[in-house]
Amino acid sequence: MCTIEVNNKKSKCDYRFNRPLEEKEVRMLESAVNDVIALNLDVKESFVSRKEAGEKYNVSKLPENVGDKIRIIAVGDYDYCPCIGQHVSKTSEIGVISIISTDFNEQTQILRIRYKIS
Repeated sequence: MCTIEVNNKKSKCDYRFNRPLEEKEVRMLESAVNDVIALNLDVKESFVSRKEAGEKYNVSKLPENVGDKIRIIAVGDYDYCPCIGQHVSKTSEIGVISIISTDFNEQTQILRIRYKIS
């Protein structure tokens, strides 16, 4: 599971995980994400039925009134997710990601990563 929220001031991703990240891992992750962004991958949309989306993707964050066709955003062959938001057409348009903090909730097993885009 991954939940992503992107805002102008700060953004976050929540992941199901089994432990906190060490600082070395945070820096490796930041570098890996920026390497993928630099690949200049195409960001494309396609549409699938609500049923197919529910079978393949986490649709829990989509509004109930989204309709029978769900928009899927593909980032190259790297990632696919349902989304109703705006997107760049190429990953290089994103900029550079800087991870500003992480925390881990042992009870929920959720790792939160906060980052900014410059």
